[in-house]
Amino acid sequence: MDFSVGGKPHRGTYWKPTYRPPRKHRSLLSRLRRLLIPFLLVLVALSLVQLLHSRSTTNAVHYTYAGGPHSFTGQLDAGKVRSVAINLADQTVAVTPSSGAPYTIAYPDGKVLDAQLAQHPQVAVAVTTGAAPWWSSLLLPLLGVALIVGFMVFMLRRMQGGGSKVMSFGKSRAKQVSVDAPKVTFKDVAG
Repeated sequence: MDFSVGGKPHRGTYWKPTYRPPRKHRSLLSRLRRLLIPFLLVLVALSLVQLLHSRSTTNAVHYTYAGGPHSFTGQLDAGKVRSVAINLADQTVAVTPSSGAPYTIAYPDGKVLDAQLAQHPQVAVAVTTGAAPWWSSLLLPLLGVALIVGFMVFMLRRMQGGGSKVMSFGKSRAKQVSVDAPKVTFKDVAG
């Protein structure tokens, strides 16, 4: 029943507006969260692919550094080495011989290796640091922080819900009294 006349309340009735504004679209935080989670998943997947790829390239057959004609120093002295690629981070040398398959060895001392390669100027030498990209060193700490912050936001939103009574022990259930509300006394009710 509507007791209003022309949109205004009729005399002596309590009137509440029936118009509700349309619901707003998702908040900016909700949109960011929907975009950030897939972005983080793609970033983690790319990092794992890069990690697995770098490990698979270093799993070549390992020969000895010194110790006979079938070692790196033996091939270097015989002139059977075309080029070497030194990885300073892993302390390995990727050797490309003049004939045969390339192989990887671990070198014990960088100064000794430098002296041996200096005696053989015909060998092409490439040096790489083998360092990971700068963003991959930040990925793990940032991922941990993002997980903790995400869990905290999730828990705070759950606590604010109407059905959850977690952490409500300190909240007062008293109703606020309005100045405009009619005051009913015992005398009005009892007669």
